Amino acid sequence: MHGVIEGFYGPPWSHAARLRLLAGLGRRGLSRYVYAPKGDPKHRSQWAERYDDAEQEAFTELFAAADDAGVRATFGLAPTKLLARGPSPDPAARQALVAKLLDAQAAGARSFMLLFDDVPATFATAAASSALGRAQGELVATLADEVRQLDPDAEVLVTPSVYFRTWDKLGRGQAYWRGLAATVPPGTEVGWTGPSVFSPWIASADLRRIEDETDLRLFVWNNAIANDWLPMASGSGVGLAGYRKLSFGPPTNVDPGLRERTVLLNGALEAEPTALAAAALASWAGGGEAAAGWLDAAAERVGDHAPALLRFHDLVARNLALDRTAPEARVLRGALADPGAVEEALVAIRDDAAALAAVGDPLVNELAPSLRKARLMAEAGLASLRPDPAARRRRDQLLAEARGIRWLVARGAWDPLFSRGGLG
Repeated sequence: MHGVIEGFYGPPWSHAARLRLLAGLGRRGLSRYVYAPKGDPKHRSQWAERYDDAEQEAFTELFAAADDAGVRATFGLAPTKLLARGPSPDPAARQALVAKLLDAQAAGARSFMLLFDDVPATFATAAASSALGRAQGELVATLADEVRQLDPDAEVLVTPSVYFRTWDKLGRGQAYWRGLAATVPPGTEVGWTGPSVFSPWIASADLRRIEDETDLRLFVWNNAIANDWLPMASGSGVGLAGYRKLSFGPPTNVDPGLRERTVLLNGALEAEPTALAAAALASWAGGGEAAAGWLDAAAERVGDHAPALLRFHDLVARNLALDRTAPEARVLRGALADPGAVEEALVAIRDDAAALAAVGDPLVNELAPSLRKARLMAEAGLASLRPDPAARRRRDQLLAEARGIRWLVARGAWDPLFSRGGLG
């Protein structure tokens, strides 16, 4: 059961974007969507606060749209601090958690996920313990009993506190996993991101080793296109503007041996480009090539401009955390090694950006800042090829405008054209 998790930090997707995504998932044979945006306070930081009537109405529409599309929509909740003071939750807090799940069930949810991720035990396994795992598993079992009173087929999935590393690298995390396995309901699917948070390769053998050691059933939470980390790493967490960078696939980091397992792609901050990566996942899940599925979806969205979108993807879309070695802007870098090809490459970048910007599709709205920056930098590059003072002034004006757009575009690939570095 493959699909998409809205599980990132930062602004959640719009309701309209979710509905478009659900329709696309169903059309491509993907069958899971998980609502778990960390930027929704009522999902995480204020998880005990119930949704108001308007929010409940939106969930009702969301779950109905998922049913119509043949997609199982999972309602996620992240009570990460519920067990911070000990293995037994405060009765009032426990009741608040039950109320939130029953509200979602009343809106049409038949699938639920509890998320205990990104706490001290996640990053320092010395903070993990069997007791923590057992307590979380007991809470999951209690909540599963609650929702199954009204719907015997309701399911509850888990994103554990210790959700990455291979078995041999888990340290005290092994005890945590065994504690969770001892108390979680049999058959519960438990999330795992691979050997790291951003795993270059997620191997079937590594997943099955954890299952063999614990008798748990794992699903893959794949962070291949996640780009929420960059705004935080570049200052948004302390009130600065931060940088953003497009990252939208195709994901190619999962062992084909896991095609028959549940693989869920954590979305990018941008919902519309995420849909392209989801199409790539669907192609891979069906035994095809992820890249082919990506191109097919691109053609649906931008028509004959799909090759331009692919070239633009090369210029902006590498996930810096996942793929540290692959060069960005391969065509641009190659052109810079051949003085005769530089102008042609810059004209192509400028024209691709202009052509894509003119396409009337919601996808282009989320690409727009990067498209504008790419066009400005290409025009600055063209100006830099001319020796006259007016061209140099024009170049500097264009670069100043480009620097004001806080989206990364092939960081460093432009440097040979300009006297100043750090233009990405």
